[in-house]
Amino acid sequence: MFAEMKRQNVKYDVVEDRSGVLRTTIKAWRHKNAPGLTSIEAVLGSLGWYFVPVPRAEVLPEDMRADLAAVAERHGQSMTKTIEGLISIVTGIHDGAAPPLPPPCEPASEPSEPMAEPTAAA
Repeated sequence: MFAEMKRQNVKYDVVEDRSGVLRTTIKAWRHKNAPGLTSIEAVLGSLGWYFVPVPRAEVLPEDMRADLAAVAERHGQSMTKTIEGLISIVTGIHDGAAPPLPPPCEPASEPSEPMAEPTAAA
């Protein structure tokens, strides 16, 4: 998320306005706290991303893994690419069926606030 903010040159204030998550909360994720699901979904959404939990192949039932492996082989794809394609279909992310994303963040007119380096404890 921090790398995406930097890539898009989006300031904390813009993310706060778009996501409803306080700037101080977002900044605390870097060193102190872990984000909750609702908050991270909101912040990622404000940056144009979906958050989609996906099971690992090893937790899928054996017969499902075998069927997916056959589909992957038939289409000359890796298991990873096959699962990614299925996620896209099931979630509707790429066919317009998924909920719309919020408008893209406006790029900051000046560079994003630099991320503070952790200070050494005395």
